[in-house]
Amino acid sequence: MVMLFLKAERKVDNMEEKQSKRNFFKELALSRLGETRLSEISNSLMCVDEYNTHNDIWVRFIDTGTLVHTTYQNFANGKVKDPMCPSVFGIGYLGDEGEYQVKINNETTPQYMTWQSMLRRCYSFISLIKYPCYKGCSVDNRWLNYQVFGKWYDENYYDIEGETISLDKDILVEGNKVYSESTCLFVPKSINTMFARCKDKNRILNKLETYKGKMPDDVYNKVYIRLTTDEIVPTPIDTIS
Repeated sequence: MVMLFLKAERKVDNMEEKQSKRNFFKELALSRLGETRLSEISNSLMCVDEYNTHNDIWVRFIDTGTLVHTTYQNFANGKVKDPMCPSVFGIGYLGDEGEYQVKINNETTPQYMTWQSMLRRCYSFISLIKYPCYKGCSVDNRWLNYQVFGKWYDENYYDIEGETISLDKDILVEGNKVYSESTCLFVPKSINTMFARCKDKNRILNKLETYKGKMPDDVYNKVYIRLTTDEIVPTPIDTIS
C-alpha cells in the first residue's frame, strides 16, 4: 500500500514538473514575441513573429514583410538575412524561399552568373566607367528578383556544342536599353557580335542560316524576322554568357 502511494506521489510530482516546464517555455515564447534586432547581414530591422522553440522561430523583416525561418540564436546575433533586401549592386535581390541558388557544390550557378553580369552592366559604377555605352540601361523590376530571372533562364536557355550562348537585349528591339522578358533572348555569341558590328543584313542572314536546326525554332524565327523587316543599325556589343 505504501509503495502504491509513493508511486502515485512521484507521478504527481512528474506531472507537476512537466506542467511547470510547459508554463515556463510558454511564458518564454510570449516574452520573445515582438522582440526586435538589427540584422547585421541585411542592415534592416527584424522582429520575432512566431516562437515555437529555441531552434524553431519565424522572423519578420519590418521593411519588406519577409518571413524567415531560423533559430533564436541566429536572430539574437543578427545573423538572419532578408532575401528580399537588395544585396547585389544595391538593387538586385535573391528572392524569397526560391529554388534558384547562388552556388551548388561550391560552384556558382550559370543562372546567377548571367543575372549578376546583367546587373553589373547596368548598375556597377566601375563597369559603367569601363563600358559607358551602357549608361542609361536598366533591368525590368521583375528581373531584379533572382528567382524570377532564374526561372526565365531555365525556360529559354539552350546549348549549341562548341558555341557560347549570350543574353541579348538589342536584337528584338533596336536601341533597347531595358533587360526584360519581352526584349531579351539567348543567341550564339557570333550572332550577337555581328548585330553589334555589321551593317550587312545578308551577311548576318548567311551566318544565321548555319544555326538553323541548332537554335530553338522560335528564337531562330524571331531573329530572322528582325533581319528581314528592319534596317540593321550597329549597337554596342551586349554579350552576357
